[in-house]
Amino acid sequence: LDLTDQDLSKFILKAPSILNCNIESNLDLTLDFYIDALGNEREAMRLVTKNPSLLAYSLEKRLKPRLQETRDAGILIDAGCLRRIGQYTDDYWKMALSFVRDHQEL
Repeated sequence: LDLTDQDLSKFILKAPSILNCNIESNLDLTLDFYIDALGNEREAMRLVTKNPSLLAYSLEKRLKPRLQETRDAGILIDAGCLRRIGQYTDDYWKMALSFVRDHQEL
């Protein structure tokens, strides 16, 4: 991430758990996930800069499965959707996904 010292301080204050993450095996791969999902590096950087906790979620246990569920449901993938994919609890995620599936137009 291309951050000033002041921005980095804000980033860490918002999500101190980031300090426990390995840059190469976690942060880089997770950032790549958001870039690939959005198809836009600048938008992905804006998303994780505003929501640094998104970098701490498990790719294999949370992010990738939920992204696939979202795609399978035909839901538009945008920054807001990716934020919800990361931040919603399991119960809330299941409820929200079920709601969308139940209310989609045929």
